[in-house]
Amino acid sequence: MLVFFLIYNASSLKAKSTQTFVSGEQLLQECSAVFTSRSTHSEMLNESKCFSYIKGSFDFHQCLVKSNTIKPQFCKPYDVTLGEMIMAVIKYLKENPEKKDLTASSIVSLALNEAFPCSEPEPDEFKALFEKKSKNQKKQTGDVTD
Repeated sequence: MLVFFLIYNASSLKAKSTQTFVSGEQLLQECSAVFTSRSTHSEMLNESKCFSYIKGSFDFHQCLVKSNTIKPQFCKPYDVTLGEMIMAVIKYLKENPEKKDLTASSIVSLALNEAFPCSEPEPDEFKALFEKKSKNQKKQTGDVTD
């Protein structure tokens, strides 16, 4: 059942028609608190919710990718911070206000896909990587003819 839910097109999941804990609108409110002066308990709580939601969504995505359940929906460079990921989600929601009725998990995936798309290696780059790997394997097995 879980696999079916995850494979289903994320962009078609509407918060209003799907059971969800967080809508896109709520996520925007919570994440907007990250970049404001946090003077109230409520603002600090919203910031914490945003951090937790983005980190949890990212970690769950990575878990599904590593288990070969899904193909990567986004590819975060190693040097990208959580703050930059949050800014990408806020930017996506502000530029796509019609998407606020999607589930927050769908929005995180769509926003990170737009900000950090996965790129396929160029054919020559792929060929070079394959040849290098093949040559290294031959060296390890002692089957070097060069």
